[in-house]
Amino acid sequence: ISEGTSGQVLTSNGVGSAPTFQTASGADPVTSSLDVNNPKTIKLNGNYPVGTSNIAMGLDALSSITSGSSMIAIGQDAFKDSTTGQYSIAVGQGAGENKTSGFGNVFVGNYAGENNGGGNSNTFIGTECGRQNQGTRNTYIGQGAAMSGSGSFNTVVGGQAGTVVSGSRNVLIGHESGFIVGGTNNVILGDTSTPSTSNISNEVTLGNSSISTLRCQVTSITALSDARDKKDVEDANIGLDFINDLRPVKFVWDTRDGAKKDIKEVGFIAQELDEVQQKHGD
Repeated sequence: ISEGTSGQVLTSNGVGSAPTFQTASGADPVTSSLDVNNPKTIKLNGNYPVGTSNIAMGLDALSSITSGSSMIAIGQDAFKDSTTGQYSIAVGQGAGENKTSGFGNVFVGNYAGENNGGGNSNTFIGTECGRQNQGTRNTYIGQGAAMSGSGSFNTVVGGQAGTVVSGSRNVLIGHESGFIVGGTNNVILGDTSTPSTSNISNEVTLGNSSISTLRCQVTSITALSDARDKKDVEDANIGLDFINDLRPVKFVWDTRDGAKKDIKEVGFIAQELDEVQQKHGD
């Protein structure tokens, strides 16, 4: 066996036959290819991928790349249609297949990010994760998570969580946790938890309809209050007469929906407080 020149392949007709070098079909005589009988082909800097610092393993992986750089595609059709992508990774059959451009993306799983278009800085991990999603700067983890939508800056974790996520800046965590069609800045936590409406914004959902107890160190949630967040502050025209009209009470919760039962608390009756506010014009 002797060395061949660049662009040639080593072939043999069988046991006992002398190996010979032949020019590989379509091989670049400068870069060289190794063709071990069709269809078992190993290409080393062959016809594709082109560009700079690209790595492709699998049938048609990175087969359309023209000027992209630092791309890694492993699996049949991984980044197949990418022409100008940069600094991105696709692992799995069809991962990022129809994505034409974009940078800083990581797609791991069969068909993860398959149709992400030109989105940037996405991380999709899981089979079919973000398969039809068109957004950018999203983090989706789980089989079928955030399958479609066009939102950005979202975080979705859980199998089939956030089936459709078109809004932005949302956090969904939990198996089949709800979907957001157009809302923004929502937090949805828990198995099969869903928001009040698909287009809601600025809402926090804790758990699904079976959750009956919120267990934590405190029994109330207090809104943030800071003098630095307020302006046009004036004295309220209320005094002791307003305070004297208030009626602090002790009571036991017995909510109509059954969510809170036999829980003791101290506070006010909402209707009574409303009447006092109206009485004093405040």
